[in-house]
Amino acid sequence: MSTTPSVLVRIPAPIYTLIYLGVALAVERHAPRTFAVIPLGATLVLASLILAQWAMGMFRLEKTTIVPSATTNAALIVEGPFRFTRNPLYLSLLIASFGIAFMIGRWPLFAVPVLLFVTLALVTVPFEEAQMERQFGERYRAYKARVRRWL
Repeated sequence: MSTTPSVLVRIPAPIYTLIYLGVALAVERHAPRTFAVIPLGATLVLASLILAQWAMGMFRLEKTTIVPSATTNAALIVEGPFRFTRNPLYLSLLIASFGIAFMIGRWPLFAVPVLLFVTLALVTVPFEEAQMERQFGERYRAYKARVRRWL
């Protein structure tokens, strides 16, 4: 895998999320309302915000970057939410997009977390993991063996 991030890797995951949400919202106006479960959706969005804040707090504490296309990271974070998932910020975006889909209750919104997951799993995460393995070697491989990518 290349050490230079592709254009697709350099696009931050929140931008992908916004693009997919924007397209889904434009399409959803023409889709029949399937169901809306607002309390579930709101709970998922709130949970995603808590997870994101917790993960960003760990990045600040360790004084390292959250930019996936960065050439180096100051630290390998394995505490906090990183004990349960190697990608808490990406997971928070997936949870938030599911929450929004449940609150609006139209099928195009349910495509957003699927498209986002595919984008992250095929574009962003492989580059990031290869870069972390090059930088942290056996420590990262041991962490990877111990902690799942998502949950």
